[in-house]
Amino acid sequence: MNPPLHSVELTGLITCADENDLHILKRHLPQHVKLTREEPGCEHFSVEQTQNPSVLKVSEKFTSQAAFEAHQARSQHSEWGRNTANIARAYAVKDGGAWWALVPHVLGKKPIQAQLGEYAFPGPLRDKLVAAILSGEKTATASVHEEYQRFGEALPTVGELEIVIDSDAKPVCITRNTQVNIVPLSQVTDAHAVAEGEGFKDAAAWRAGHIAFWTSPEFVESMGEPVVEIKDETLVVLVSMEVIAITAAVPSVEG
Repeated sequence: MNPPLHSVELTGLITCADENDLHILKRHLPQHVKLTREEPGCEHFSVEQTQNPSVLKVSEKFTSQAAFEAHQARSQHSEWGRNTANIARAYAVKDGGAWWALVPHVLGKKPIQAQLGEYAFPGPLRDKLVAAILSGEKTATASVHEEYQRFGEALPTVGELEIVIDSDAKPVCITRNTQVNIVPLSQVTDAHAVAEGEGFKDAAAWRAGHIAFWTSPEFVESMGEPVVEIKDETLVVLVSMEVIAITAAVPSVEG
């Protein structure tokens, strides 16, 4: 029996460095869109201008990995691919249950597998944390070590990529881990607390805020039984990260 096919979805941004880039893109885009939509396996393809005229939003969906790879190969060797190769792109690719980062000017031409970055739970807190990551205020995060053990997930590693999603499950940026430490809750430093970008002035304030979250009904329910006991000896996973690419247009704020 053949394995079931699953669709591949891509979302992200094309960013022009100057007017010349934008001129090249506009000259070759109509034919690229036409040829892509005619490809077998293309379910959806759009390239739309954002509020920033130099940034375009890309959305693609193909019926299978084979169809997506065929599109990538054709595009790379087309007039579009040759003439726009030096224009920056940043894409998040969802292939079944797996996520990939495609950022040619940073990571090379091939997609790199990434983890899914889900901060807190969908809602106001996640929106706040994601906004802090995008603004550069949040360069660190923490989780309970027991989460990885209980759900059989691999611990984060230095150099690992994450596709960060918002409350609507939309990929907004790609981050790369720069440091990973596992320490008891009592040993989290003031420096890490401040780097989390949530307004904590020191480790004591950080501990109070995180204990409140890790003992909240929503978190307790998500972990299941037995209830995770949060105390000074509880191991926490501390991750420092950097944003390497933005994959969703950030609305401009007018003063």
